[in-house]
Amino acid sequence: MLRATQGFRNAGRISAAHRIPVQGDPNLLENQLHEQAARLRQLPGFLSYRLLRPIGPDDPFTILTFWQTRQHYERYYRPDLFYH
Repeated sequence: MLRATQGFRNAGRISAAHRIPVQGDPNLLENQLHEQAARLRQLPGFLSYRLLRPIGPDDPFTILTFWQTRQHYERYYRPDLFYH
């Protein structure tokens, strides 16, 4: 889901939220998600990310990514980006 973020709305920046179900070891998945998100730093238009850990055993991880423009996000987003 893509939305203009409250703090960035005037600048045209957007955020995207990705929910990733935990299958297996959550610590291993967390490391993989950090590695994948770290690769995004090399992409033009990428600003930052936040990884939110699950609270309960059946809850997913949530990754929030922040981009300069929707066009930057759409250029580099792949449906399997965070899903293993």
